[in-house]
Amino acid sequence: MKMEAVRLVQFGETLASRHLGRQVRAVLAEALQRHGRIVVEMAGVEVAAPGFLDEAFAKLVHDGVRGTIELRHAPHGAEHLVRRLVARRKAMAAGGRAR
Repeated sequence: MKMEAVRLVQFGETLASRHLGRQVRAVLAEALQRHGRIVVEMAGVEVAAPGFLDEAFAKLVHDGVRGTIELRHAPHGAEHLVRRLVARRKAMAAGGRAR
């Protein structure tokens, strides 16, 4: 089965703002609703700031969006940070403490 790919470089080489993260989250949520599993291609993205990553990826948990995202070619440290942010949002949703 071919997965839909969302290429983040279309939003710029530097992904830094929460505002932009909200825009990307809407695109990701729509793709996940259609396909359930997507690839997020980050080739060409030089910087992905924590606030952007929280808004774009981790808040999908807060919004109740379900599905699987495969990150490809993420800038150094971005994939690890996304995992931590998602885990934090899941803990918050379950009534746990944020760390």
